[in-house]
Amino acid sequence: MKPKKYEEREVMEMSKAHRFLLMFILMFLLVITFSVITAHAADYYAAYNSQDATSNIQSAIQSAVGNPGVDRVILSYQGAGTKWISGPLQLYSDMEFVLENGVVLEAKSGAFASGTPLILISGASNVKVTGTGAVIRMLINEYTDGEWRNCITLRSCSYIEITGVALEKSGGDGVYLGSNGTANNNILIQNVVCDGNARNGISVISAENLTITGCTLKNTGQYNHQGLAAHGPWAGIDFEPNYGTEKLSNITMTDCIFDNNKNYGIEFYLNNLGPTSSEVSVDISGCTVKGSYQGTVFSHARSGATGTISVEN
Repeated sequence: MKPKKYEEREVMEMSKAHRFLLMFILMFLLVITFSVITAHAADYYAAYNSQDATSNIQSAIQSAVGNPGVDRVILSYQGAGTKWISGPLQLYSDMEFVLENGVVLEAKSGAFASGTPLILISGASNVKVTGTGAVIRMLINEYTDGEWRNCITLRSCSYIEITGVALEKSGGDGVYLGSNGTANNNILIQNVVCDGNARNGISVISAENLTITGCTLKNTGQYNHQGLAAHGPWAGIDFEPNYGTEKLSNITMTDCIFDNNKNYGIEFYLNNLGPTSSEVSVDISGCTVKGSYQGTVFSHARSGATGTISVEN
């Protein structure tokens, strides 16, 4: 049997060892945590090219793909009168695409076949496009056919934010919310200006939990050539599902301005929905419609669709 003083010494030595081990573990965790936080904050600046920046921008985007957290891809302001010229771009999950104040991202001449958007986001989640004081512009004078050369196209995405940017002179829509089989979900479009687009300012084909607020949708269809978006509808916003399985669910639109759109401020085309479709739920309030041929229009709405549409001043 060991004397009591030896037992106390062993206990003290074990306590020291435990404390050392605990300190080592805490330091290790601190290093790992710092590394993760650093990875979350990564910024990727695209290299500027005044003639064609497509590959530089897409390379910066690819650098952000698959990293932990949300990395930022940044187009920096190069000075008054400068433009970022680009062909088609695609964004992916878990990133923020930032256009600094004053940046103009302009479509490259000859680079857009009918149906090709400037920015495509497809099947992605947790993506932001931010650009207060910035412009995304296409070349409407160049397009003589088609109706889907959109500034931004979303297809079956979730948790997407588009804020601050102006979307101008597309051969289709400023923003198109389409579907690859599932509705876009949890989408925010805030303080965006859609100006002079050929078909619609915004087209909502399939979406649920969509919020549009503080936006200005103007001059739609006013610059079209013969054959470009020839069938309209030339609306500030058009709610138009293509199939009965698509959704217009829990959509709110507040404090928006519709100005000088060729045909309509707001259009609902519900002919492709039926009694077995998901219930429609759209709430529009605090908006101003002016300068259009008609304000709010329900086209071909006798399809058996069910639900509630509220439009209030």
